[in-house]
This record gives sequence, C-alpha cells and structure tokens, in this order.
Amino acid sequence: MSLCVFLANTQPSLPDLTEPFVPKSCPHHESIAFKYLHVRLYLHQFSALVHLCSESPNLSRMQKALLSTCLLLALLSPATSLICSSCNSNATSCKGEKSETCRSNPICVSGVLDNNIVQQYKVATYRGCGHSQRCHSGDYSLTSANGKYLQMKVFCCGTYKCNKEPLYVPPHEDLPPNDLQCPACYSMVGTGAPQNCQSQGNVSCLAYETKCIDYFSMLMIDHDIFDLKFQGCASEDMCALDGKHFSFGYIGSINVKAKCYDPEKSSRQIDLKG
Repeated sequence: MSLCVFLANTQPSLPDLTEPFVPKSCPHHESIAFKYLHVRLYLHQFSALVHLCSESPNLSRMQKALLSTCLLLALLSPATSLICSSCNSNATSCKGEKSETCRSNPICVSGVLDNNIVQQYKVATYRGCGHSQRCHSGDYSLTSANGKYLQMKVFCCGTYKCNKEPLYVPPHEDLPPNDLQCPACYSMVGTGAPQNCQSQGNVSCLAYETKCIDYFSMLMIDHDIFDLKFQGCASEDMCALDGKHFSFGYIGSINVKAKCYDPEKSSRQIDLKG
C-alpha cells in the first residue's frame, strides 16, 4: 500500500499542449510531437501503477477498486486544470465563443491586436488558454520607421472563464500625437540573416507612447521564425517585456531585449510620423 501511495504522489504533471507548434530546429522549445510523447509515457506509467496496486496481496478487492478510482480521479482532477473562454478571429471581435480546458501552468488570455508588422494577423482577437510565464497583461503600443506600428491589449487571469469580456484598441489613425519623438529604424528578417536596422530619422510618438525603445526578439508566427529589430516610440508596457518570453495566440516572442529611455520633445527635425 505504501509503495502505491508513493508512486501516486510522484506522478509527473501533464505537459502543456495548448502552446503553438514550434519547429524542432528551435533550440529553446520542444516540438508538439515531443510533448505528446510525454503524455503517452505518463499514461503508460499510470496504467502500470494501477496494475501494480491491483496485484498487491495486502489489499482487499474493495480497497483495490477504491485505490484505482482515486488514482483516476487524481489524473482528471480539476485542481490541475482551468476552463477559459475560447474564441479566435481575424477581426477586432469574434462570435461563436466556446470553452477550453487548459492544463500545466494554465492561465486564461484575452487579447486584441492591430498592427502592420505581422501580415497574417493584421487584426486579431484571441481568447483561450495561455502559459502563465508567457502571458503579460498590458497596453502595448509602438510606432517605428517605414510606417510600422503595433497596438495590442492583453489581459491574463486565472479563474473560471475570466477572459470572456472582449477588449478594445482604437484605430491607429485615431491616436493623437503627444509632442514626443524618438529615433527610428525597422528590420525583420529570417532568423540568423544579417540585420539592417539603419537610422531613418525621428518618428512622432502617439497617445501613451512615452518611451523611446531599442527592441530585439525572435518572433514566431505560426511555423516561421524571424529576427525582429526596431527603434521607435513605445508604451511602458512594451518596455516591461525586457528579458521575458511573450505569446499571443499563434504569435510569440522569445528572448525579448527592450531597452527604453526618455524621448525628446518634438522639434522641426526630420519627422517620420507612423
């Protein structure tokens, strides 16, 4: 009996199957196939545990049945899962909302995105499961060279369907200038390719973009990986991503480096308003 209890208490937790696929070539993440292998090993170990306990000569038939039932309930325990609202759309809102059960460091995510950097998801709404270490609530805004911009609002929470309320970001063209400006450059290339983020003068900051930013990260979009580097105006929440990993639906950033400093007041210098 003590052996069965010991094995039950040392069962590994289920891996997170809610994260987007990452190619095996990326050294920082496991592929989804590798995670499914973990699940198969977990279920095999659980089956072996039930068999071992059922063959124990020191347990009555009733005790064996109760122990097997308890082990099954432990595997399916809601304490290790979280139910979130689920909805995805290439628009600022989505219909047909469903529920999704999340496991392994789960958190509910709600977010809306408006940008011209990620071409596949210029406008996107995502509500569903996330990873607690890759979800960061905030109001994200940036304006960079070549008219590049991003606006995103993200909300992370950890209770039953706490992400069901829709979020909103105003149209980029409606954001007013705030009389600040920052040096600007922009480059997004295939990972490992030479960067070409040459200075293109100054860019006017908008709304709550109160910091200048020098940003770099590996950007994952579906199955593709890019090196993203830019300078420009940013909100303080963009700056707070320094040193973190971040994911939003099928978009993720790893090894974020975001160095920020105070901008200058606007002048009659070259101005590249986003």
